[in-house]
Amino acid sequence: MSKKKRRAHSGSDHLATFLIALVFVVPISAMVAAALFVPRTDELVMPAEKPSYMRIHKADFLDSRPVNLQLHWVDGTDLLAPAWSGTVTEVAVGPGQAVSTGSRVLRVDGVWRIAAHTDWPFFGPVSKDSAPGDVAAVNGLLASLGYSYSQGGWNSASLKGVRQLAVDLGVAGASQIGAFDPSWVIWIPADSVTVAAPLVSPGSIAPAAGQPVLSTPPRLSLVEVATSAPEGLPEDHEGWILSLKGLAVPFDGARIDAVDTLASFEGALGATGVEEVEARVERKEAVVGWQVPTSAVVVDADGNTCLARRSNGTEPDVVRVEVLSGSVGTARVDGQLSATDDVLVNPASVGTALQCS
Repeated sequence: MSKKKRRAHSGSDHLATFLIALVFVVPISAMVAAALFVPRTDELVMPAEKPSYMRIHKADFLDSRPVNLQLHWVDGTDLLAPAWSGTVTEVAVGPGQAVSTGSRVLRVDGVWRIAAHTDWPFFGPVSKDSAPGDVAAVNGLLASLGYSYSQGGWNSASLKGVRQLAVDLGVAGASQIGAFDPSWVIWIPADSVTVAAPLVSPGSIAPAAGQPVLSTPPRLSLVEVATSAPEGLPEDHEGWILSLKGLAVPFDGARIDAVDTLASFEGALGATGVEEVEARVERKEAVVGWQVPTSAVVVDADGNTCLARRSNGTEPDVVRVEVLSGSVGTARVDGQLSATDDVLVNPASVGTALQCS
């Protein structure tokens, strides 16, 4: 190849190399150089927010939290017959009726049989020769029914009361009776029970001793309380009530099994057997406190709560507070505050580390 051609090729090679460097190398180098001067994101220092203050005010708060009640039921019990013989001539109770001591339930051979709540069922005639406990039970029954009775053992007042009862029940020869007859009463396990259904009908043979006469509806055995409210259930139960369908009972915690309270729930709900119902847990009395944003309240390392406040434009200072209650975004606090105070709303964002103690 001639020298002239070699020089031509050499010039072309240099030009190509220059163009490659111009197109690829220079931009890449510029990108690398630019990257070296761009600060890393984790090295950026964000400017602190400006302190923000808000005027506080005092108000009454009646806290109320929605709750869900899980209801646990057990089967009702049957009311059983004493030792009867004869024919059922009338039934006086029906579904949904309440039966208490003295309630007329049915007639057997024309004689009324009434409900009676005593410490235990009567199992035999009671007279002057009976055990003191049985005599006391009969006197107590007579007193509750408004008849003559004795405050001691069996005496003429007891006998008079038994005969008065026998007359009202329609017992033949009542004036000559000398003892209380247990077949006059149907024992009930509580002061009052609700009838689900009578299990006998007029014209039927009276049930034998221990056979069912009336059925009762399901009974509540346990109520469990739960809530999805952010503040949860009150840890201190004092001063809180559970409200349901016009019923208000003391709130005793997440499990309710007190017999009286369960009976109150049954009265409000009816014997429906429903397994879940909505209710509310509420303060019995309103709480008076200062309303502040929750962001203003700081908890220090020792668990103390406080906030920063300024009054009439003065320099802010730290005030210890007690959190009484709260809801989403709002806390109700008590402390040495006044109606002219403005509280620091954003202590965490302005880099202010408050020490409450």
